[in-house]
Amino acid sequence: MRPLLLEVEGFSSFRNRTVVDFKDTNLFAFTGSTGAGKSSLLDAICFALYGSVPRYDVGEIKSLMHSSVDETRVRLDFEVQGKKYMVVRVLRKQKGTAAAKECRLECEHSDYPDPVLASSPKQILATIENLLGLTFGEFKRCVILPQGDFASFMKATSGQRQNLLKSLLGLEYFEEIAKRARAMLQNHTVQIESLDQQLERLQNVTVQERDRVHYRFEKLSALKDDLILEMAKLEESKKDLEKVTQDIRDLKDAEETMA
Repeated sequence: MRPLLLEVEGFSSFRNRTVVDFKDTNLFAFTGSTGAGKSSLLDAICFALYGSVPRYDVGEIKSLMHSSVDETRVRLDFEVQGKKYMVVRVLRKQKGTAAAKECRLECEHSDYPDPVLASSPKQILATIENLLGLTFGEFKRCVILPQGDFASFMKATSGQRQNLLKSLLGLEYFEEIAKRARAMLQNHTVQIESLDQQLERLQNVTVQERDRVHYRFEKLSALKDDLILEMAKLEESKKDLEKVTQDIRDLKDAEETMA
């Protein structure tokens, strides 16, 4: 995902409309004094894509709005695999809370007959996750490192940094995979050792013992074939018996009718 243009109005510390143009830029940095709004721009990108920001819970969405406005607007133009998308979200203050007034995700491309790909928070979230291949949790761990976590990382010891990286990058998942892989390896190792022992015993079998086992196998195979034939004969006999039984019933019914 490559950001192309970010537009915010009434968002966090940006009361008036502010536009950041990323086009024709391969490397950029947000600079400024404390409180200038550097983190707010990253929050705006997160909010445009996922409707959430790392610094606030879902119930604190009102905190994203500038204190002096009743409406907040965020727009992000971005590119994925050569296709250009635009996502817009508008918040409106209602009875002391903030609610989504408008949201939509658009793409002007021949692959999409309708340029509006999604028009509800739930639809946009699902489409964005599919486009980027990242959930919000994965995006904030892999793409945008929360400011407080970065400060902790810089001051931490090597052991603490390792644990922090595990938490930030979700490496616990891979540790669980490694744990299961080790358990599977141990299980297969035991099975291999057991098979090796059986193979060693078989290697000590004499020619006479092998011939005796082969002879017994042949006899059992022949007996099996005989049993299959006998079972088929029994099945035919069963059918004949059922027919005779039915004939007897029919004769009894006829005798009773004639009497």
